Amino acid sequence: MEISVEWDNQEQSLMRWTFPTHWTWQDYDTAQRTANGMLKTVPHKVGIIGDMRATVLLPRNAIAVYHSTLAKLPANRGRIVLVGPSGFVREMVAIFRKLYPRKSYDFLFVFANTLEEAREILLPIYSQTISWDLT
Repeated sequence: MEISVEWDNQEQSLMRWTFPTHWTWQDYDTAQRTANGMLKTVPHKVGIIGDMRATVLLPRNAIAVYHSTLAKLPANRGRIVLVGPSGFVREMVAIFRKLYPRKSYDFLFVFANTLEEAREILLPIYSQTISWDLT
């Protein structure tokens, strides 16, 4: 199933990825290309909301595949807040943090229970009034 990617606010300071129950790495790659294209249209950092409330399991090889996608991310990608991840997803993030502590720090993964909570975490950091020099 498709992973949807869209701006979460009119200021385009937050982006929301909505994950279905079942998805593949091909779905993820398509979503990543969409997100990268969107991020290139704005001059500021953007907070990312990953709505994982419907996802119970990740596709195979999650840690290795996700690690390989890190090089494809634009410089203005900001903190990632995962909304409602399952216990399995939380454990995979914990393992990722242990295997790649510097990269995990760069991403500053945070968990939230609701979309509203994710916005409360991100909006103070990524308001449209902040401009980032990406050169």
